[in-house]
Amino acid sequence: MRDIVVAFAVAGFMQLCGFATGVLAARLLLPEGRGELAAVLLWCTLIASISVLSLDQALVYRMARQRAREQRLTALALLLSQPLALLAIVAGILLLPRLLADASPGAMTAAWALLLFTPFGHATTILQGAQQGRLRLIEWNLIRALQPAGYLLGIGIALLFVGASVLGFVAAFLFGRILVMTALLWRARGSVGGAELRPSAADLKPMLGYAVGVHSAGLAGIANQFLGRAAVALHLPAAELGLFAVAGAMNGAVGIIAQTLSRLAFPKIANAEDDRQRSLIFARYFKLNLVCSGAATAVGLALAPWFVPLIFGEAFAAAVPASQVLLVGGLLVGTRRMATAGLQAHGDNVSTLGAESLNLVLQALCLAILLPLFGIVGAAAAIAVGEAAGLLYMLRRAWLRLGLSLAMLALPNADDLAVLGDLLRELRARRR
Repeated sequence: MRDIVVAFAVAGFMQLCGFATGVLAARLLLPEGRGELAAVLLWCTLIASISVLSLDQALVYRMARQRAREQRLTALALLLSQPLALLAIVAGILLLPRLLADASPGAMTAAWALLLFTPFGHATTILQGAQQGRLRLIEWNLIRALQPAGYLLGIGIALLFVGASVLGFVAAFLFGRILVMTALLWRARGSVGGAELRPSAADLKPMLGYAVGVHSAGLAGIANQFLGRAAVALHLPAAELGLFAVAGAMNGAVGIIAQTLSRLAFPKIANAEDDRQRSLIFARYFKLNLVCSGAATAVGLALAPWFVPLIFGEAFAAAVPASQVLLVGGLLVGTRRMATAGLQAHGDNVSTLGAESLNLVLQALCLAILLPLFGIVGAAAAIAVGEAAGLLYMLRRAWLRLGLSLAMLALPNADDLAVLGDLLRELRARRR
């Protein structure tokens, strides 16, 4: 119960920091500069996400089943991540000049700096997975909050020394990443070292097997996550990408709720004693996410028409319709993410691949039709259609694989209400 309380407190803090950085980027860089920043982060993050090979998820899964080998497994994952990071740098050197052909010199310099950070970023991802695998969920939540906090602090530092620029914002983003990496390395000292640091060849095949299986579905998931923004970046001016980035800003609250709960749920489901317990934990977290994310979406839809121009500036008023469509899409994304975490914790990666593939095909088809006709609103609608199809597929797989009907995943039972009562009592006690 305590980890849920901390997780939501951290999620709220991260959302506030993320919102503040988004407002600063929009206000100071304006649509075109905001679009350049979005493009740099998009392509560099995409390259890093593909190259890490889901090793962090594989580490969590293997640690849940090999408690006595936690240190060796972590060392193996770290060792495997570095050649992959070097491949990512080579890919970036070849691709970024083409993907950012119209970017300013400052934006290109920022992209190179972010690309060269990839080996450290991969190591950070692995160490975060190690914390999840050890069920140090409160500590993991607190450390990951350093990223948006450091980004916000870094923006202030950058404004003092280099002014408002894409390069300054990327430097601030890296400052947040460095804070997270430093905290993880400090916590890792003593827990990974000595003879136990040497990885075992016997662990190589199981870890890579799970990582490749998850990443096969993950590649489609990564494509789904970035396809809309990539299509806008490639086919529309930078200012339109800036509007699209702001349109997705209000979606952050829904995304953080779903991400937080799914990352809390995955190790707990994987460590449960049997399939029945795994299904119960899965259903409970699924319902919790549905309630929290649904409430956040409803509030966002009501506030968007006056909130976006008021906070981000009148230059971004045109982003309101796309923002509302993306809010609905964000609810679908988060709900499907929770279903994915539950099925993967049962060792089912095939269902995830099917859902992501269906999502990708429909999203690509809708983008081809809607983007030329409706611009960023069409891109937002294409994302929502693809996510709806993927979610329906995952719900069907949860029913067939785990025996969980839609009612079991959506309607609270007596046990759920008892857990909620315990949570509310704990929150009330903390306020006192």
